[in-house]
Amino acid sequence: MGGYECLHRRCLNVDHLEPVSGAENTRRGKSWAINGLKTHCPQGHAYDAENTHVYDGRRYCKQCNRQQKAAA
Repeated sequence: MGGYECLHRRCLNVDHLEPVSGAENTRRGKSWAINGLKTHCPQGHAYDAENTHVYDGRRYCKQCNRQQKAAA
């Protein structure tokens, strides 16, 4: 099987297994499908190339980070 497209949690067919990192596993999950479509952080700042830091497969708002450091 070339695509490893079985997404059934309880599937026990070893031909459907593929070793992936935790970050990749998260990206393949339902929460990534929902959160990956978000264009702004919870504070309303844009997730764009200038304002977004990606670490371990997660997006972080640079502007929020700067504001948190300034307030500390």
